[in-house]
Amino acid sequence: LNDPAAVTPASTAPRHRGEPKVGAVTRDAVTLTHGPIASLKWGAMTMDFKPPQAGLPRNVLAGDTVTFEFFMDAEGLPRLTGISPMPPAITTQPAAPAAGSKP
Repeated sequence: LNDPAAVTPASTAPRHRGEPKVGAVTRDAVTLTHGPIASLKWGAMTMDFKPPQAGLPRNVLAGDTVTFEFFMDAEGLPRLTGISPMPPAITTQPAAPAAGSKP
């Protein structure tokens, strides 16, 4: 049960990534709604994560889409190692027809 060889240190634990939407941010947790995490064989879900040791960036707000990275600790709990807002999506507008052209 307490076999030291069975515990994966945080520095060597596999990292998992996703691009979730932030549902809520509190001092103690950030609620993320993420798609499937293939590396863990997890389906899409909403779950709370404790903030990373360095804390949450000030620009992570409810409603934001973010990138995040985490590992599973020795107790089997996910631990955030990083989270950051994704840049806004770039939308392209169709070109306006040239003056005098027919639609």
